[in-house]
Amino acid sequence: MKQTGFIEYKKALVSVLLILGVISTSFAEVQLTLKNSFIKKYKNRATISASCVVDHSKGKANSPSKDGDMHIAVRCPKEIALPLVAEFMNAREHKELLLETVNFAESGSSVQMSGAWRIWNEHGGDSSDFVQGNPVVKAIDTNPDHVFEIHPITQFNGTSVLDTLHPIDGYDAKDSTNAFRMYEASRSFIESIGTRTRITTSGVGYNYVKFQMKLNERPFPVEDGSFAFAKIQDWEGDLILRKREIVFES
Repeated sequence: MKQTGFIEYKKALVSVLLILGVISTSFAEVQLTLKNSFIKKYKNRATISASCVVDHSKGKANSPSKDGDMHIAVRCPKEIALPLVAEFMNAREHKELLLETVNFAESGSSVQMSGAWRIWNEHGGDSSDFVQGNPVVKAIDTNPDHVFEIHPITQFNGTSVLDTLHPIDGYDAKDSTNAFRMYEASRSFIESIGTRTRITTSGVGYNYVKFQMKLNERPFPVEDGSFAFAKIQDWEGDLILRKREIVFES
């Protein structure tokens, strides 16, 4: 069985949820401390749903050449309790929701959202220690220092946006050979601290990647999707990796 596409796409949402490590000296090292109860709840889930306060939204999408996303800075104190950003993929296709995010930011009221959760240390910024459960201050812009994301959003305020999960017209996706070489070079240090787990790592880039995969097995179903090991190939079908776990959202 052969599947092709971007690292995230409609109804077969491929999301590398935990690729952490040393990619480049241009990324500062950070620590992320998670509650073990959170890890236990979400380790076998593709998505997360949470009630969040929108701090900032531009209300318009990036240009397609810059990935077509729209970031919103949100705080989800009950379910996530970390600085985070949520992102709409192909955001211009739901302009009415983009305006809604501005209204929520201005009112300060909460909104229910769902999407693929991921730990992605690309925008750690000047912060070096993220501890789940510590107070999260209101963001001053749409891209606060963070390593936790809801990306892409799949539902916002009761409206599904699964139709936006498709290749981005006008965007040049990252080369798969270079991207996966960087992923494989990544390193992290994970330690247990009582009821918490700390991950120390440097940054990672190469966000949207164009590649092919070939399943090694029948996907194993979980509550909101399925997991499977697969071969990773470049766009011409040449093998890059023999076995990596892939997550599909149902």
